[in-house]
Amino acid sequence: VFSNEVEFRESFFRALCRKKHVDAPGRSMNNRPPFDSEFSDESRWVRKRKFLSQYKFTVAFENSSNLGYNTEKLTDPMLAGSIPIYFGNPGIGRHFNTRSFINAHDYLPSRRHFITRWVERLSREEYGRQDRLPLRAQSRSRKAMRILKLRFEYGFDFRRLVERIKEVDQDDDLYRAVLAEPWIPGNVPQSAERIRQQWIRIFSSPVAAHAPAR
Repeated sequence: VFSNEVEFRESFFRALCRKKHVDAPGRSMNNRPPFDSEFSDESRWVRKRKFLSQYKFTVAFENSSNLGYNTEKLTDPMLAGSIPIYFGNPGIGRHFNTRSFINAHDYLPSRRHFITRWVERLSREEYGRQDRLPLRAQSRSRKAMRILKLRFEYGFDFRRLVERIKEVDQDDDLYRAVLAEPWIPGNVPQSAERIRQQWIRIFSSPVAAHAPAR
């Protein structure tokens, strides 16, 4: 469901499509109509999750890979009951149970060595010159640096990742085991009703009623 055209993500899409058809309703790699017209809900996030709930897996690649950076791309398919194929934050295991999804970082040939550090330094130097470039050139420069970093660090070798997806897809017991894993290590996600009741208690308490205005 991606709008931004990211070369690394699109390369993975093509590699996976050689083994199994992948629906792409977004602008990137589009091969079917958008999902908005299929559901009547006012919230696009609700429509998106209803769309994802029809699929066993969801490609959940971030636009870039940075330590500590992750977005709704991981949690949306989780909430929809679709197993995310996640790439983005290499330290995602600090926050989420990586057994509850397919963590692409575990199946890509990471090459964090001198050349990667050189690319990162080059990126920082390039960003330092951004204010001297037109806005369009700044955008192109940032995109080129992200692609260069991904090429050097991971290459575009998705074979092990695709094999892992096939393994989970073809083994019903394994698929159910992944879905049954808690999202957060040592914890079970709260139900929507429990969260709602929690907020009702909070806003009904005397403390909340007398909280100072800000």
